[in-house]
Amino acid sequence: MHGTRIHVKDDGPKKSLLHIETADRPGLLLEIIQIITDVNVDVESAEIDTEGLVAKDKFHVSYRGAALSPSLSQAIGWLPGLVVLSMNHFCVSINFQFS
Repeated sequence: MHGTRIHVKDDGPKKSLLHIETADRPGLLLEIIQIITDVNVDVESAEIDTEGLVAKDKFHVSYRGAALSPSLSQAIGWLPGLVVLSMNHFCVSINFQFS
């Protein structure tokens, strides 16, 4: 793993898909959920996976019943907690896709 990757894309008109890949460690999932909910983003469902030492988590999220706006998606990618999560592993890669 060469660092944390945070990817946000549309997942229909009412939700977005937040995909996070990072080195796995105890408490990681709880930390990610706390960061997301601290900014009032709702996690509607999640797909949690670990391959070796790498956590590959996908969260279907919404904000006030709608997909994340481009500015909110960008802000989530730079939330202090996620940036710290990323910086702990020396590299950040963030991609945004909007249709």
